[in-house]
Amino acid sequence: MAKIGVVIESENRKITQTNLGVITAARHAGENEVVALVVDEKGVEGQSALQQYGVDKVVYLSSENSDFS
Repeated sequence: MAKIGVVIESENRKITQTNLGVITAARHAGENEVVALVVDEKGVEGQSALQQYGVDKVVYLSSENSDFS
């Protein structure tokens, strides 16, 4: 089993449809562990969708000196 990180993109704090497709592909029929990397410091709406699509873990990334937008 591989561990795969997927950077979660958002538009107005909503997860993009593209990300959901990438998560599905990364899971590879449940063979891989998928970690969602959320860059927006405020988080994203619809985080329950991440779990529904098979994300095993959500990691929030932030930096005091960087603007991720």
